[in-house]
Amino acid sequence: MSSLRWWLLAAAAAALVLAALLVLRQPRPHAVVAPQPPPRPAAPCPDEALLPGHVLAGEDSAPLLLAGDDAVRFSVDGEPTVGSTPRRFAAGSHQLRAEVPGLAAAELTLALTAFTPALVEARADGPAVTLLVFGANCGSCEAGQGDVPLAYDPALSRAAPLDDAAAALAKGDWRAAALALRAVPPRKLDARALRQQAAALSLAGLPTAARKTLDRAPGAQGEALRALLKTLDDATARDAEREAAVTLKRWNALTERYARLAEALGKDAPGPTGTATARFDTLSRAFLKATEAHDALTQQALVQTGEEALRTLVKELRGTRPRDCAWQARVTAAQ
Repeated sequence: MSSLRWWLLAAAAAALVLAALLVLRQPRPHAVVAPQPPPRPAAPCPDEALLPGHVLAGEDSAPLLLAGDDAVRFSVDGEPTVGSTPRRFAAGSHQLRAEVPGLAAAELTLALTAFTPALVEARADGPAVTLLVFGANCGSCEAGQGDVPLAYDPALSRAAPLDDAAAALAKGDWRAAALALRAVPPRKLDARALRQQAAALSLAGLPTAARKTLDRAPGAQGEALRALLKTLDDATARDAEREAAVTLKRWNALTERYARLAEALGKDAPGPTGTATARFDTLSRAFLKATEAHDALTQQALVQTGEEALRTLVKELRGTRPRDCAWQARVTAAQ
């Protein structure tokens, strides 16, 4: 083969190689990829936020004794209430109304405390119905500042001070009632006037002063009022015993709930349950000591501390697997 032919073949091969290199070096268009939405966070589990509430909450009630003459009609939270037997109501605020046809009704907000019996005595009092309240606070009344002036002041003389006081008491305005009662001279402080003084003191949140005033009330009305207070004292003693029993029952229920959680979930969550075990052991020893000492206040405080420890345990257990709904359901079932 002549040198010219070889030269032509070599040139053609070089041209092919150069063309291939040029093709390879050409920029290729990038593939277009549709943007992907960010991943959605896992939906919260239905049980995720559930924490244990107050143990045996339904036991936190108070007996309410309503007393009045035959004409008085009571209602509590809008429902008529009849009968002299005390009824139990949940602790907290309740609307109380006492009425007699033709007279201004008495209405107030009664703040009941768990395990603290309350007494409300109502009667027709001139132009209105007036109330004596013991064992509960008047939530709709102005709070007293430690003293209610009731001393006679002749400069405050008026035509019908007892009727004026009754009208004010029906509205829960003990301050206006006290001002009217200061127009009553000492020689005219009969059973009605002394009861009104006691009513003003009781609405102002001064039950001890109200009791002392009723001790001076003469006649059958005074005796009847003092008998009612004796009934209240007896009920208070009974509910103190009931509170002690409920506190013990509440503690036992609390420890049982902890034991269920530890048994059901302890192997899968040893950290939170181990910490809680040590905490409940300490609280149990303290509760036993308070029980032996008949220290009701310490027992109640330990129950509250135990409830908070239980809530902390449940919160920590839920936090170990926040989006594991099967786990969250197990925590709920074990409470």
